[in-house]
Amino acid sequence: MLGRNDRTKNSEYHKDRQKSSGHPKWVHPCHIRWPCPKGYDTGELWEPSLGKPKNNYSDERGTEKQMKIEYAPIGFVENKADEVPRHWTVSDMEGTLTILPQYVEGLTDITPGQQIVILFHFHRNDPFTAADLRQVKRKDGQVKGVFSICAPRRPNAIGLSVVEVLSIDKGRLRVKGIDMYDGTPILDIKPYIGLDAQERKAP
Repeated sequence: MLGRNDRTKNSEYHKDRQKSSGHPKWVHPCHIRWPCPKGYDTGELWEPSLGKPKNNYSDERGTEKQMKIEYAPIGFVENKADEVPRHWTVSDMEGTLTILPQYVEGLTDITPGQQIVILFHFHRNDPFTAADLRQVKRKDGQVKGVFSICAPRRPNAIGLSVVEVLSIDKGRLRVKGIDMYDGTPILDIKPYIGLDAQERKAP
């Protein structure tokens, strides 16, 4: 295990390497999170020659492991429809967002009439494969790269929708603009800040 002086030397070494090589500056994450994620305080999770984070790390025994990110839902969608619109920009469907009790206080200051962004998990997806890197776009039948379209089958099955809040009853938000199936896990809610509704177009 590295001592305090060793960690300082390690960090200084990476910073000097970046200055001399002209690569992007190593941004230490501790100004936004403390304690540091293991490996960041020593630069072990940073690849100075590439100017980007590594995709893996080594545990205490030196065994290399793949970096993983895990999320837990803050709530679930209630929507009894068998089919949903292809995208939130073309949806007038109503549904309910049921937020788990431990997160209800976070709904403070959300008001009826407000638009909010819902980040959710595509829980009905088949596993993503290399063949899914290019998919047929439902709107026009063209073959497109997955990152240029809103297809639900993605490397990380994360979806985004903007809905209008109709009413709030404690941890239950009645919303309009649903394009999510019943039981969809909700990962996060954010305020919508963007173009006027008439200027939005489905991609």
